[in-house]
Amino acid sequence: MQNVLIVCAAGMTSSVLVTYFREYVREHPELEYKVGSCASNQIVAHISRADIVLVSPHLGYMVNDLKKEYPDKRFYLIPAEAYADRNMETIISQMNRKEDPEVYRKNGLIVKLASFANTSKELSAISSAMTNLMVVLVTGSVFTLLLNLPWTAAAELIKGTMIEEMLLLGTDMTINIMSVYTVFLIGYYYAEYFNVSSPHAGINAVICFLLVICSPGLDLRNGLIEMTYLGSKGVFCAIFTGIISVRLYASMHHLGQELFENLRNIPESIYQSFVSLIPTLISMVFFLIITSVFGHYFHASFPEWMYRELQDRIAAFAGDNIILLLVIILLTQVLWFFGIHGGSVVGAVTNPILESLSFENLTAFRTGLPLPHIINRQFRLLTTFGGAGSTLPLCFLMAFMAKSQRMKRLGKTALPMGIFFINEPVIFGLPIIFNPLMMVPFILIPMVSLFVTWVLMKMEILPYVIGFDIPWTTPPLISGMIQGGWRLAVWQLIVMAVQTFIWYPFFKVQDNKYLKEENSDDLPKGTA
Repeated sequence: MQNVLIVCAAGMTSSVLVTYFREYVREHPELEYKVGSCASNQIVAHISRADIVLVSPHLGYMVNDLKKEYPDKRFYLIPAEAYADRNMETIISQMNRKEDPEVYRKNGLIVKLASFANTSKELSAISSAMTNLMVVLVTGSVFTLLLNLPWTAAAELIKGTMIEEMLLLGTDMTINIMSVYTVFLIGYYYAEYFNVSSPHAGINAVICFLLVICSPGLDLRNGLIEMTYLGSKGVFCAIFTGIISVRLYASMHHLGQELFENLRNIPESIYQSFVSLIPTLISMVFFLIITSVFGHYFHASFPEWMYRELQDRIAAFAGDNIILLLVIILLTQVLWFFGIHGGSVVGAVTNPILESLSFENLTAFRTGLPLPHIINRQFRLLTTFGGAGSTLPLCFLMAFMAKSQRMKRLGKTALPMGIFFINEPVIFGLPIIFNPLMMVPFILIPMVSLFVTWVLMKMEILPYVIGFDIPWTTPPLISGMIQGGWRLAVWQLIVMAVQTFIWYPFFKVQDNKYLKEENSDDLPKGTA
């Protein structure tokens, strides 16, 4: 029995592929495979149990680096067409090859940057933390939404009651201390790369974070935790603290092992607690020094200084800079065109920044203040339907208006998945990658849609996006209603209709091309 791990960017498409793989294995008892899936930033946690790793085509740039890092594993790049069609016969045939061809032999600049963004330990840890933070943010968003119902009668009904107190407490213990959860998760996932105890490294990160957010003063014993930086304002500090504290913890871990070597036979959890003592103490001393230095010489806590010097400036620059956002979208779409997962590559750098802008909007909304930022992470999703390139309107056209069998079948397969923002079948099955005809709307549509939306928000015709951290798979209209009420939901409907008209001529040309090929194949040999 061989264990197979299928890897894609977010773990969504690969989980669908797992279902087809298992069904194929059941139909062919001679095949002895046990299969699972994961996202690209979860490879470290799962690869030890895998014999064979199947990498989705848009992550092909990672294969060579993964082979070097895990030489005892067998890696295979799933062919793009088989990935889109879920053709198990082709995929398993690929696994039976002795050697998988290295598609990315030439390490160009784009490939190197893409590989760095997805294999960087720091960026992967931050990405994993933000992904798993969603449960905190979604539940906190629900409490905030209930506290700010758009119906006056309902709001007045709960005002001053125990229900309001419960909702406030629910918000306080989720969104308002999100930086604590962030630093723990970063510490936890970053520790996996250093073969040290993740729970202890996460706890160490929380301790160090609480130390550096203390209010400064000559007598640090009288310092108080600045509650402001437990929430959205402390996110950048949490990221910094999580990375640095684990680096210190891992570098000093061997001292704890040497000191408590004679306790190796006690239960593992207790042994790891003893081993963590030395690295935790050293980490605490380091961050106590930081707190003291900033308190004495800058008369500010470290997160206050960081927010003022870094986060505040980035927020002011990125929160209303449509040109910067359009450049980000352009780079994302171009990478997709070349078969590289643009969202994963670019998002590894930009998502923490955009997420912090969402936090600030949500905090302002909760306190009744004007929303500070037009642009945040949810703003990008407001006019994107079906995944990168906004391909959901294209799926509707293929499913209901295509004349070629190829596009009709693909449309019916891709449409249900596209509603929930999974569009790899379209990107690789149509295909959109390396297809100059489809490149034009694929890049143009999201950029124009976001620019027009930004202009309307700037003119105060549309409301700003509140920043509720709803799952990225939330269907359109529902997401618009949650993020800004009926006006954003109606706007999404208008945008989707306009995008359908933009997609139509390109869809028609591609459909006619496939129809001509199909009719040509149907002609008997010798027919002119």
